[in-house]
Amino acid sequence: MIINEICIGNNSEAFVERNFNNQINLIFSDDNNRGKTIVMQGLYYSLGNEPIFPESFDYKNYYFVTNITLFDTNMIICRNKNDFVIRMGNQIYIYNSVTEFKYFFNKFIYKLPSILKDNKLRMVDLILFYQMFFVGQDARISYNIINHGYYNKDDFINMLYSYAGIQTVISNIDPIAIKEEIRTLDNERKTLLKEHSFLKSNISAAKLTHYTLNKDEIIKKLDLLNKQKNTIVELRNTRNKLWNKKIKNEMLLKELNSLNTTLSEGEIICLDCQSSHIGYKSHKNGINFEVSNLDIRTSIINSINNKIRMYSEECDKLEEKLSLQQAILKELLKDEDVSLENLLIYKNDINQTGNIDARIQQIDNAIVKLRTSLEYFKQTNDKSEYQQKELMNRILGTMSEFYNKVDPKGKKSFKNIFTVKGETFSGSEGALFYLSRIYALAKVLEHPFPIIVDSFRDGELSSSKESIILDLYKQLPNQIIFSSTLKKEEYGKYNKLTNVNKIDYSKHTPHHILNEKDFEYFKKVMNDLLINM
Repeated sequence: MIINEICIGNNSEAFVERNFNNQINLIFSDDNNRGKTIVMQGLYYSLGNEPIFPESFDYKNYYFVTNITLFDTNMIICRNKNDFVIRMGNQIYIYNSVTEFKYFFNKFIYKLPSILKDNKLRMVDLILFYQMFFVGQDARISYNIINHGYYNKDDFINMLYSYAGIQTVISNIDPIAIKEEIRTLDNERKTLLKEHSFLKSNISAAKLTHYTLNKDEIIKKLDLLNKQKNTIVELRNTRNKLWNKKIKNEMLLKELNSLNTTLSEGEIICLDCQSSHIGYKSHKNGINFEVSNLDIRTSIINSINNKIRMYSEECDKLEEKLSLQQAILKELLKDEDVSLENLLIYKNDINQTGNIDARIQQIDNAIVKLRTSLEYFKQTNDKSEYQQKELMNRILGTMSEFYNKVDPKGKKSFKNIFTVKGETFSGSEGALFYLSRIYALAKVLEHPFPIIVDSFRDGELSSSKESIILDLYKQLPNQIIFSSTLKKEEYGKYNKLTNVNKIDYSKHTPHHILNEKDFEYFKKVMNDLLINM
C-alpha cells in the first residue's frame, strides 16, 4: 500500500499534500504547530482509525480524503465523521459507520486477523490493527497499547500471532496444579453430598436416584444448551440487524430507481426553492450527493447495490452458521440419556436446596471451568506454541538488534514487546523503543502497509542516531512517512540527506494549514467522489 496524497477540507478551505513518494518521506518544520500532526493523524483517521487530533482542531467539520495505491489498484477513501465514500475505478462505495468500513477493508483491502475475545473469535477493529505500523504523537505508553480500553496488550500480541497464521495459546496454565485443584474440589463435593439436605427431603426415591446418578450429565447438558441458545440468539440478532439494513437500502434503491427528472409533461423540483437539483443524504447528518444528474445517480445506485450485496453475503454466512448451530441444538435435545423432562425435574429440585447445594453448584461450575481450561490446553498442540515463541523471539531479537545498532553503548535486550507498567524511558529512549518495535514488526511479519510515525525524534533523538535509523528503515520495502520538528540551529541539515523525500512545512501558517489556494483542487477531488459539500 502506497499513500499518494491526503486532502483535508470543507466548503471554504482545504489543505492538500501530494508530495509523497514510495520510499522514505520526511515531513519537517523549524517550529511546532505547522500542521504535521494533523496530516499524520488525518491519514489513518480517513482509513478508519479513532480520532486522536489535538483538542483545538474541530475535525468533525472537515472531510479527510486519502488517495492510495493498493497492489496496483488506485483507491480514494473519504471520511466525514463516521461516513465513508470510496472510489475504486469507476465504482463508488458508501458506508455509514466504522464497522461497515471495516468489512469493506477486510474484503477489498486486506483480510484482518481474528482473535479470541470474550470467549468468541472476533475480527479485530482497525484501531488495534493500525498500531502495528502507526504511532501517533500523543498518549504513548510503552507498557500497553495506545488508547487501551476494550483491547489490551494481550489482544495486540494475539493479533500478531493471528496475522502470522499461528493459533492462540492460553498462557499461565499449570496442568498439574489444575488437576490437583479438581481433585480437592471433588473431595469437598463428595463430603457435602453426604450432608445434602436433598437426601432428607420428601422427594421420591426415583427422583433421588435420577439426581445422584445423572447430576453431572445434567449439569453438563444444561451448560451446553445454555451456551448453544446464547450462540443462536447472538447470530440471529446480528443477522436481523444486517437484514434490516439490507431492506432499508432496497427501499432507498427503489426510490432512486423511480426518480425521473426529465418527464415529458414536466420535471421534478423542490417545492421550497423551485430548484431541479435533487440530493441524496447517506443518513440524517451524513454526506450529501446530488442525484438529479443521471451519471451521479447511477453511481449512487451502484454503490447501494454493492452495499445490498455485502449485507446479503454477510446474512448468507450468518444463515449458514445459524443452521449449523440449530442442528447442534437439535442433536442435544434428541439425547435420550438426559430428557427435557429430567432437566426440568432437576431444575425444580435444585432450586429447593439450601446453602450446601449452592456450594456444590459452585464447586461443579469451578470444576467445569478448570476441565475446560485443561482440555483447551491439551488441544493446543506443541507446534503452535513453538511457533508463537519462535515468532516472538524473532521480533524481540530484531528489536534488540535495531536498538543496539542505533545505540551501541546501550546494549539493550528486549524480553517483551511491552515494558512493565511503571517502567519509564528517559529522553529519546521512548522514541527509540517505538521505532525498534515498528521496524521489527515490519521486518518479521513482512506486512505491506505504510509505516507512519509522528514526531519520530521525540525526546530529542540525536542527529547521529537519526541518521542510523533512516538508513535502517531504508532497507524495508514499505513506504515510510516520518515527521520531525527541528531546532533553529538544526534547520537545513536534511539538505544533505540522500534517498529521502524531504517535505518542508516551515512556511505554513502556525495553527492553520488550511487555505484557499488548495480549495479548487480539493473541490475537484470531492466532485470525483460525487460528494456535494
